[in-house]
Amino acid sequence: MLLVFVIRNRLQCAWLGCGEAVGWCLTGRRLRLIGLGLCVALVGVRGEGEEAGEGEKDLVRFGFSQRLFRTVNSNDAHAAVRVWSNAILDGWGFQVSTNIYLFDTLDDLVGRVRNGQVEGIAVTLEEFWEVRDQIEVGPVLLGTDGEVEWQEFVVVARRDRGWTELADLRGRTLRGWDAPRTGLAVRWLTLELDAMGVEGGPEAFFEGEPSMQPKVSQVLLPVFFGQVDVGLVTRRSLELMAELNPQIGRDLVVLASSEPYIATLCFLRKDFDRPYLPKLLEALESIGDTVAGEQIVTLFQQSGLTVVDASELDSSLALMDRYEAWREREAKRRASAESF
Repeated sequence: MLLVFVIRNRLQCAWLGCGEAVGWCLTGRRLRLIGLGLCVALVGVRGEGEEAGEGEKDLVRFGFSQRLFRTVNSNDAHAAVRVWSNAILDGWGFQVSTNIYLFDTLDDLVGRVRNGQVEGIAVTLEEFWEVRDQIEVGPVLLGTDGEVEWQEFVVVARRDRGWTELADLRGRTLRGWDAPRTGLAVRWLTLELDAMGVEGGPEAFFEGEPSMQPKVSQVLLPVFFGQVDVGLVTRRSLELMAELNPQIGRDLVVLASSEPYIATLCFLRKDFDRPYLPKLLEALESIGDTVAGEQIVTLFQQSGLTVVDASELDSSLALMDRYEAWREREAKRRASAESF
């Protein structure tokens, strides 16, 4: 299901996104771009004094990945889009209305970009890694919370277990947080184990495959109560849980941590060039600059988007490159072992 909001101000726009996943939604208390499958966002714009174009030549369409939206229901998504659009786009002189539509998959979206039918996508970093060679990338936008929101992954356990490093955790049970912002977490952990000489990834080192959970509380609380040995979450989520329950901060210890990575992003096609683009980007970056926008920031704890240089993605893409190389080596190792 796609959610469309139409923007007008002697400019005429329409932004389509997913009914169960588009625009902005509540994901673990954060406001972020979402989409349950791939949704297409149509932003059709007509400048002051311009005549409407024929067909779709005025339209700017965005796709949203399904992986960006998992636990928020459609009503939350719809409400978030209305609040955000009214607070920000109205403040920039746009008028907004909403309707519902349907759409399809990432492959379809990439095809539309190649055909000049879709100009931008909001995706996870791992999805961007998959399509980066298929699409010429223009402006890149990242979510912010005062500054660009990086994700640092941490492996945690109870302090009283006496474990001091990752090597101490062999044969222990592992539970991880399965969310858009943790898409690189298991990949990072896999490479950390590989650097230790562990073959087979986390499922070979820990007791079976990691149990992945949609809520961070379903990871940290079982570790805290001793029901699970080890948790894999983000440092920020651990800090937030510790703020709510200081005993978690006292009783849990970080045994391994990653460098900061980018989890999700939005980007435009390289040949995207419209006179209203600077104003649209400025509106997206200014969500916290109004009274209504401040209320959104308080509710969702994310201030909006910011345009960054594509080089900001380099370390995250390099992690994906290393993981893919590991995956290929591991496949060959297993094939060789099975041949004996």
